[in-house]
Amino acid sequence: MENLDGQIICTKVREGEQRFVRLKEGDPKGRHVVIVDDFVQSGGTLIECQKVLAAHGAAQVSAYVTHGIFPNQTWQRFQHDGGVGPDKGMNGSLYSTPKHLEKIHHL
Repeated sequence: MENLDGQIICTKVREGEQRFVRLKEGDPKGRHVVIVDDFVQSGGTLIECQKVLAAHGAAQVSAYVTHGIFPNQTWQRFQHDGGVGPDKGMNGSLYSTPKHLEKIHHL
């Protein structure tokens, strides 16, 4: 894999019955970080990741999800006036269609 300048990696850690998101690599301080995830159910991990990135100084956090399931309308936890995310801390779109993929900058 090519070394991407500015790459930031978060990981989900399981400790018994609890799950935590940890910053594994990189420094988000002052950056606009885009979380990329392939499959999201309720969005809990995205929210925890946003909190970790914000705690480490990320200026802005956005998310792109390939397959968002969001059962029982859990997508609503990402809505607020002026953007997406809990406490207005995350920006993003809750859709994934080929026409939107064209807008993504490829590294």
